[in-house]
Amino acid sequence: MLKKMRWRFILSAMAAIFVVLFVLLAAMNLWYYKINTENLDETLDVLLDYTRWEMPPLGEWNLPSSKHSSEAQFRTRFFSVVCTTDGVVLQISKDYISSVSVAQAAEYAAEVLSGDDTSGYRDNYRFAMEESGNRIAVVFLNAETELQSM
Repeated sequence: MLKKMRWRFILSAMAAIFVVLFVLLAAMNLWYYKINTENLDETLDVLLDYTRWEMPPLGEWNLPSSKHSSEAQFRTRFFSVVCTTDGVVLQISKDYISSVSVAQAAEYAAEVLSGDDTSGYRDNYRFAMEESGNRIAVVFLNAETELQSM
């Protein structure tokens, strides 16, 4: 009887520890996901501002310095697609990424435009979309490192 009670206590203690650790790890991962997504969205906001006008040459654009180092502009990999509201591609800028072809960029933009989301993830990219008049700008930021760490 005592032996049975001891095993029940041990099993219940192990289950309680497992539940507590599971809840803590889940909460930490959700918090980390939220922080990473907010940082990526801040970067996308800056890139959308530049895309709306004209992207300056490498080394002449800045991310908010409070969360990004001065070297962030050299590590940030992205591409942008500007379309009409009908989906006709006007401009594709892939000067800051080499792993995406013009055809792939147009394909990514078509996928995003066919959906309802104005931001989200597509493969290894975080995207944001902004409509201005009859033009839509979509910026895709390489988030591979952040996704792997999450």
